[in-house]
Amino acid sequence: MSWRGTLLLLVLAALAVGYLFFSERSRTHPSQEPLLGIDPSLASEIRVQEGSSLISLLKKNGLWIIQNSQSGNLDRANPQLLNSLLETAAEIAPLDILRSGDLKGNVTLDSLGLKKANRSLTFRANKKETLLIGVEGAAPETLYARLDSGKTVYLISSKISSLAFRPVQDYRDPRLTILSSGHLDEVTLTKKAELQQLRLKRDQKGERGWLLETPVSAKGDDEAVNAWLNPLLSAPIIRWIPEGSDATACGLDTPSAILTLHEEGATSPIILTLGSPTPDTPGGLFVKCSDRPGIAVVTGLTTILATTPLSLRSKKIKQIEYDTVDRIEIAETSFERKASSDEWIARQKEATNTPLIPSDQMKQWYDQLQGLSAVSFEAATPEHLIGRNLTPTNHPLTIRLIARLSENTAQEEKGETLLAEYSIGMETKNEVALREGDAPELLILPASSVEFLKTFPTQLPRQ
Repeated sequence: MSWRGTLLLLVLAALAVGYLFFSERSRTHPSQEPLLGIDPSLASEIRVQEGSSLISLLKKNGLWIIQNSQSGNLDRANPQLLNSLLETAAEIAPLDILRSGDLKGNVTLDSLGLKKANRSLTFRANKKETLLIGVEGAAPETLYARLDSGKTVYLISSKISSLAFRPVQDYRDPRLTILSSGHLDEVTLTKKAELQQLRLKRDQKGERGWLLETPVSAKGDDEAVNAWLNPLLSAPIIRWIPEGSDATACGLDTPSAILTLHEEGATSPIILTLGSPTPDTPGGLFVKCSDRPGIAVVTGLTTILATTPLSLRSKKIKQIEYDTVDRIEIAETSFERKASSDEWIARQKEATNTPLIPSDQMKQWYDQLQGLSAVSFEAATPEHLIGRNLTPTNHPLTIRLIARLSENTAQEEKGETLLAEYSIGMETKNEVALREGDAPELLILPASSVEFLKTFPTQLPRQ
């Protein structure tokens, strides 16, 4: 061979060695730097492979969905578990690196469980990356891994393994629903032991408060309704029973209760069907959710379902804004707002003086009036009106709230408008009854709650 041929071979050999050296370096992540280029916020797919088991997770419209490889069923995934998994994956950094030259003798891809890895994690976050998981490392709580088909082996923390490789049930969302009481338009509760339904519906006017439609028509107590709904909607699932279990054996063919939940803007409601008590979980019930596959065991629902219409309805009198009231009539006394002032003028029948009442004193009294709260309700039948001393012959105390509409008001009717009228009967067995106008129900109040009516404003301050 000529000297030129020999020189050419030497150059080609040097180029080959350099290529292999720099190619391997380009495929090897520097120590202490993240092994996977994952941005958890951009992740759209996760695949967890262990032997023949595959857990596929996809993010759709901001919600993670899990697909069971065996049944093909879709369900919501556990967002907390997936967030932890993605954050842990993004933080994986090599503790040690074994390049292809280090893999010799007893240390091979096969001996490290990486030639045909039994376990793998695939992430898609703009780009797709697969982490092959091998055997445990020599150091405690470590394992060997490699990226895709690369020959470089990395020693990494085993934390990712304990998070990722777990039963498929752990990947299912442990919350019964992801509904929020603030986004519900209607709720219906039907209990097997009762003939009447409990139905709540949003008021489509104003602040969209809750209205009780059945078994009585009344304003709902928004705070009480939300306090009832929230633990129900987010009730934790204790476990899922095996797929294919008999729904009849779980009492779901003759449910103890059915909850129908209409979400704002949704085309169909979510239906919770409650079956029989679970024999091995105290306080547990078998539950079927219409938008999820399978039957779950849920605890804590018995107390929630024991609610009554009384506990959910508003117990307050009709609320009238203080600033909208221009005159208050109580028996034979009239209180009027003084023009261009915060004070009130008290006028009594056949009285010559007209005392002034400071605004803060009147406001304190008014707040007590508006804060009256019933302990129970009664139908305003003639018998109840007589028994509660609310007939005209009993001369009940009457309070009228009146607004004065000026000529500049946009409303058609000018002059005075009655905002509210309350009739309060005499005390009976430490209770008094209050009727709003000609309402079909009476509010039953503790007698102590109206004591303030006896001291003010009937006893007027001096001018």
